[in-house]
Amino acid sequence: MTDGVDCLHGLREWVAFQYLNHTLQDQVKFYASPAEQRANRPLNLDTKVDGLGLEIEHPILVDAPFTFGSIYVCMFGLRPDAPRLERDQLLNKINTSLTRDLRRFVLLAAPHGSGKRSILLLFAQRYPELHCIDVMLMRNSSPNDALRQHGLDICGKESSLSEDEQHVILIEDAQRNYEDKAFWKALITEAPSWLPSNIRFIISASHALESPIELQSIRTFGRTDFLLSDEEAREFLALPGVGLPEKMKDGKDKLAELLVRECGGLVGALRVAVTNLSKNFRSSPTPSESELLSYVLSYDCLECMERCFCRPTQPTSSEFLMKCLALSPNAVPLSPKIAEENKECFMILKKTGVLVQENKQLVRFSSPMAERFYFKRLVPRFAHFDPKSVRELITKVLGSLSASALRASVDGSHGFPDEITFRQQLMKGIALNTTYTCSTCPELPRVFPVAATDNRGVVFFVNASQKWGLEFFVDGGNAQDYTSQFAPGDAMPRSKWMTTLSLTYAATPRG
Repeated sequence: MTDGVDCLHGLREWVAFQYLNHTLQDQVKFYASPAEQRANRPLNLDTKVDGLGLEIEHPILVDAPFTFGSIYVCMFGLRPDAPRLERDQLLNKINTSLTRDLRRFVLLAAPHGSGKRSILLLFAQRYPELHCIDVMLMRNSSPNDALRQHGLDICGKESSLSEDEQHVILIEDAQRNYEDKAFWKALITEAPSWLPSNIRFIISASHALESPIELQSIRTFGRTDFLLSDEEAREFLALPGVGLPEKMKDGKDKLAELLVRECGGLVGALRVAVTNLSKNFRSSPTPSESELLSYVLSYDCLECMERCFCRPTQPTSSEFLMKCLALSPNAVPLSPKIAEENKECFMILKKTGVLVQENKQLVRFSSPMAERFYFKRLVPRFAHFDPKSVRELITKVLGSLSASALRASVDGSHGFPDEITFRQQLMKGIALNTTYTCSTCPELPRVFPVAATDNRGVVFFVNASQKWGLEFFVDGGNAQDYTSQFAPGDAMPRSKWMTTLSLTYAATPRG
């Protein structure tokens, strides 16, 4: 939106040109935040645009007259003049569906942060022979009115678009108008009978759940189609000026691999993580890889991830998500009773791509970062001071376990508490006895993999500042040696990193 604009004076002209007219230009004001707007402290028009509106939590607030109360400007998507991933495979599939397969409609249905906006921009650039028309849908506004502004009246069955060009209408944020059933029926079902064949549509939405029945019948590219492969994610991190800064590349291969695994192919999460790293270490000329890895695993790195993983869920959903956290990285068995009780939770978290349903019986977190994001929000911190040792931590954790919760989960067959309940209590106990700044990373072996044994069942927690580790075994099992991963000269030196303690959860009596 701000490409080619140097300062707010130029952005004001752009806003007036797009939305208003130049007679109203002087009434447009810009604010750094809603608080600044309430205090009537607009930004100086000479303020440089570069660096503003980079995050959804800190947009440029535009106060404009006429029909627009306020406009939020955030620089999502890609900059045409910057290095970028070309996404050839996905673009070719979309174009083939429209042209070679002669489909009238294509639906892009993927969560926020998947790169839908970037794909639409790349599509328009990749195929200049197609006249691409960008149409943004808004809540509480008529989608037909939005199309009419571009010469296409779907409900009135009229078009003023040229018959000499191939047109592709790029409809963005379709989910905002899913409730307008009449419009979608008129567009998908009725329009092909009268609309010229040179007009096609790419419809973009953040999810396809609860979508009009008409949209469910068209060719759809979903969440998995938008996920970056590991190779593409590494390519993104290596892009000059877009990926990791040079000081975070040379000799720091583990940082890139950690980011690839944590983000799980979600380009938006990768983009935010890189931005957070760059901002946090901008004053450090030569950050060590140990410092960078600790930051990625810290809570501070999760602060700006709401756009990718949505806001904290309602309290009614917490119990189920805690069960997901307790069993992670394994998928959670999904009985019909659990599915029905948590139906609303599923709808929200599947829409946002936080949970992924592998089949009718299993559900899991979409990425390690999504899992940590919800661990931070669902397991509150109350301690004012961190324990002085990992042994002190475990002593306090065991003392804070809820006897009533464990007793209520006892299985009559062997008289022992349910393992999931014990894991939940363990996670809550660790959080209860550590401060907000103490990061807890479930399943460290997944972050720094080693050969797994058949009976490990490990939950490995790490305090990113104190460098503590905790192994958790079910019915015993052989302790796994992780020290080789943190040997001297490695990214996380053993002498600086690990103090470990093992707990064994035995569901059967032992002699």
